[in-house]
Amino acid sequence: MCFLIRLYNSPKLLLLMLYLFVMTACTNTSSSVESTEHAILQPSPIAMGTLSSMLSPTAKALIGAPVVFPKFVRSVNPKPAALVASPQCIDISLLQSAVWEPGNTAGTLVKHLFESFQFTLDGQIFTVNKNLLTATGAENTVYTQKTPAGSYGDTLDACIIVLLSNGLHIVNVQVSSLSGVIYSYTWAFEVKNG
Repeated sequence: MCFLIRLYNSPKLLLLMLYLFVMTACTNTSSSVESTEHAILQPSPIAMGTLSSMLSPTAKALIGAPVVFPKFVRSVNPKPAALVASPQCIDISLLQSAVWEPGNTAGTLVKHLFESFQFTLDGQIFTVNKNLLTATGAENTVYTQKTPAGSYGDTLDACIIVLLSNGLHIVNVQVSSLSGVIYSYTWAFEVKNG
């Protein structure tokens, strides 16, 4: 059973809680923590504290001037600069076509996107359980001078279950192409309950 952890602004408490989570979380799965800087997000929520004071200026800047979606991002929810009641999950939809390169096949690309998917919330990087990722849509074949050059699917979707405290939150999602090109998007939103 995964433990629900509330991470406060105290660095010592944060380290202690992360250590306890790494040592005891999700003992009913075969997933393992890749390093002490990563934790595993399972289908049960992970509670996050309010954004640290170090990241707060970045979040405020992103609230004031949200970054336009790059070509590989179809949508995110909560939306950039949104003021929301605490969301049950953070929805992310990425376009496979924007990451596709000549010679890639849909199956190989999807497998790589699943492996390279990285989610950062409030400055903490999480390895996302692959069960939370879904590849959707029909396979699209790309032709170069009437010769197939490869294929890709439609979207890569994630619904990452979270519990968030009131305040600013900053999110980053990152994937890479098969050749190693990094695609990254960062946005911020604010949670206000009651």
